[in-house]
Amino acid sequence: MTISSPHLISGPTLNFGPGMGVHPARRHFTPSHTFTPLTRYTSVADILMERARRDPNRETFFLVDIEDKLTSVTNAGMLALAQQAASALSRRGVKRGDRVFICFDTGPAQLCAFFGCSLLGAVPVMAEPPLGFARMLSWQERARKLTADAEVKAFIVEEGLRELAEPVAAERGGLPIMGPTELMEPGEPVDVPALRPDELAFIQFSSGTTSDAKGVMVTHGALMTNATRIAEATRTQPHHLNMAWLPLYHDMGLVGTLITPMIRDLQVALMPPLSFVMKPQRWLWAIHYFKAALSQAPNFAYLLCVNKIPDEELRGLNLSFWRLAFSGAEFIDHRTLEKFQQRFAQYGFRATTHFPVYGMAESVLAATFPDPDAEPYLDVISRERLYEDGEAVPVAPEDPNAMVLVGVGRPFPGHELRIVDADGAPLPERRQGQVLLKGPSLAAGYVNQPKLTAESFRDGWLWTGDLGYVADGELFISGRMKELIIKGGRNYHPFAFETAAAQVKGCRAGSVVAFGAPDPTAGTEHVVIVFETNVEDAAEVSALCKQVEKAVYDATGLRPDRVLPAPPRTLPKTSSGKLQRGRVRDMVLAGNLPSVPPKE
Repeated sequence: MTISSPHLISGPTLNFGPGMGVHPARRHFTPSHTFTPLTRYTSVADILMERARRDPNRETFFLVDIEDKLTSVTNAGMLALAQQAASALSRRGVKRGDRVFICFDTGPAQLCAFFGCSLLGAVPVMAEPPLGFARMLSWQERARKLTADAEVKAFIVEEGLRELAEPVAAERGGLPIMGPTELMEPGEPVDVPALRPDELAFIQFSSGTTSDAKGVMVTHGALMTNATRIAEATRTQPHHLNMAWLPLYHDMGLVGTLITPMIRDLQVALMPPLSFVMKPQRWLWAIHYFKAALSQAPNFAYLLCVNKIPDEELRGLNLSFWRLAFSGAEFIDHRTLEKFQQRFAQYGFRATTHFPVYGMAESVLAATFPDPDAEPYLDVISRERLYEDGEAVPVAPEDPNAMVLVGVGRPFPGHELRIVDADGAPLPERRQGQVLLKGPSLAAGYVNQPKLTAESFRDGWLWTGDLGYVADGELFISGRMKELIIKGGRNYHPFAFETAAAQVKGCRAGSVVAFGAPDPTAGTEHVVIVFETNVEDAAEVSALCKQVEKAVYDATGLRPDRVLPAPPRTLPKTSSGKLQRGRVRDMVLAGNLPSVPPKE
């Protein structure tokens, strides 16, 4: 169910594919290299009101639903919708500083709820909707934890989730629950408060399991700083459009595809994540249709486009207006960048369009960005030296020990980056250690978790838990401290195995996990590779496992001890699409991993 309002402009049902034209409002768009000054804002509400004042009738939000139906909203229309939502919240007792649980898929209702909270000075707590009936109960448990941790004062949820939300709301003293209809109740506009930089703009919960979910407290000051730095670093202009399918309950979606474009007065086109998952070509055709200059996705999405879109579905595609293809939120594999560029160069995609980035919710979104006009910086180093002594030693590309890492840029002005050893001592260039960040973009800590906040935020520095090194001033991420696999006294990073296996035809993109399992007899760890596949024939599956084993060995110099195929949609993922290595490991060790072909 969605909302109905005269402020929503109904458009056509789009058919993303060959023969598609360009949106009428974007048809005569041509790039400009004249850069205009960036407006400084204090809050999301400030952005919303200023855009409506300056250019009220400009259509700036384009929303495509799961059935490809287009709806657009003007600046003035979005402000009016947000005012209605803010008024409805206010009448139910929600006030400045109160936390509000919001759960919708991408669409007008989600924007109304988020912006309504922003106008009121309330704090949105964005949550992912359950995909399928089987996840309903787990959603309720997650909602229970999030509302308790964040001390939520109200719920705004899809109509289909009201029944599940009711017992959670009752446990919290009978909190009000609103659906799309209540959001649009007529009412008097609220007075928009002048918000301080240290007040919370939203709480971003991590997308892990229910038990380890932690809420990152993002202030208005940190949000506006980070969004402004992103806009400056990418040299975006008001005539650009940002098109994305990333979920808005995730930091890369909320900040990267919605708030940052707004701060630069960009138009924004959004579609639900499931639209991309069902048909990856929808994403590329949406970029074509809107002449999008910016779009964002994790590494697996680019690989999915390479492997899963038939050639006939790309006839007439034009990606020449795509200026920056952000790649982040997971490990970035240089082979994916190269394959994507090779396949889509004929459709206008340029090597300089790739834009590998690094960040996390604890830094609002972005921590480092590369040069937006340069090709990605690829560092060819000795795999053996990195694994044995943590030194990134350059080698020739043809060296049998060569591995390639992708540079993710430098910190923003006013921000700092440091690589430290286990004792916290700074390390020189090309020495691997933990990545530390410092600057005005850092979050205020974790909600209701003072111990974890004290451990992660120390003396103004964020201890990220990521491993990396700096070369020529640019950051290279090499792994996660907690996910290292120790084999024969050497440290291996799971992504090295996973990205190698993912290149094998038959392995589902974004569905490969590597982990270490105890081997008491050898006193070390087994290396286990688990991958999803659509292949079912026993002989073909056996051959595929051998190909995976060889690919991993060729890329890492280490032969995996076990290679396990699994049916599609077997491996658990977080709400943002990240595979949960720990849960996969538990499934394998408990003997609960479904097999391919199925056991008789």
